[in-house]
Amino acid sequence: MSAESRARSPIMLIAAAVLLTAAAAGTGALVAKRSSGPAEPEQTERRHSTKKNHGPAVAVPLEEFTVNLADAEELRYLRVTMSIELADPEAKTTVEHEMHRLRDAVIAVISRHTMDDLVTPAGKKALKHELVSALNAALDEELVDSVFFTEFAMQ
Repeated sequence: MSAESRARSPIMLIAAAVLLTAAAAGTGALVAKRSSGPAEPEQTERRHSTKKNHGPAVAVPLEEFTVNLADAEELRYLRVTMSIELADPEAKTTVEHEMHRLRDAVIAVISRHTMDDLVTPAGKKALKHELVSALNAALDEELVDSVFFTEFAMQ
């Protein structure tokens, strides 16, 4: 081993250590940004809601759904549990009496989607918006503000 080679060896080790540290810091910053990013727009949407608020929001849990997906190549299904949020606490009675219509609407919406549609965070968010619209249509009123998935598993 020549003297020049021995002199470069520690420099290369230091350069590699600096590079690895910078890469780890960059990865950590990216992960932190992604994990905190999606929550902010949803919170902003809720604060700027134009619907009338008659008091604190009420969450109504729906029983578990197991729905076949529209994948043509393979038999796929989604097992999902969700809660729907109502801005008006008085609407809870109406929603409970119309649960059969709501469950039918949820099944109809989910069964139109493929696994690829729902696997991404954007796909899940789009499904939530579609479910809110379908549930309100089933109720013939704008009672449902939000949908929250409490379990979501596809196979």
